[in-house]
Amino acid sequence: MDTSLYKNTKLEKRLGFLSENGTTVAFEEKDKSVTSKAKNIEWKESLVKSVVYRTLTIILGFITAFIATGSLALAFGVALLTEFVQSINYFVFEVVWTNLITKRRLEEKIKSRMVDLHINYDSILELAYEMSLIDTFVEEVYTSAYNFFKSVLENEELADLSEEIRQHFEHFKRVHENRDFKPLQPIEGEIPKEEEVK
Repeated sequence: MDTSLYKNTKLEKRLGFLSENGTTVAFEEKDKSVTSKAKNIEWKESLVKSVVYRTLTIILGFITAFIATGSLALAFGVALLTEFVQSINYFVFEVVWTNLITKRRLEEKIKSRMVDLHINYDSILELAYEMSLIDTFVEEVYTSAYNFFKSVLENEELADLSEEIRQHFEHFKRVHENRDFKPLQPIEGEIPKEEEVK
């Protein structure tokens, strides 16, 4: 049996691909990321905000320049030139800022989106096998894996798999039996170590 194909299929599943009849197909996302239409609207909003803000600052700049120079023509020229340069700077800043905000919102949306996940017996057995290979000295990792096995073995819907999962669990316990982890609650039907000795 060619195990490299099996490992590649596992890797493809982890990376978000499905293998159907020997062909690999990428998952289609139901939720498209930010569309070009939404970006276009944001771009227009940035432009309008920039124009309104700059119009107000031109008027204020004109009044300030007029008070300083005393000449209407010179004040108008200085105000227009300054505000033209500032409006370009502001527009660029606003576009960059909007893109950063949009990117952050998109990342938050990706982190919080729900995935329609279908788990079958094979994937549970594969996960149990992978968990049985854990060899750790970190108590939190050990406890987490132990609790995984405990919940799977106590699940009545998975009774058909309990024998195979129990074998993986026994392997996991054998690997960790000489570690100084605090004793955990035994699983139903399991004999605690203290009672085994007596």
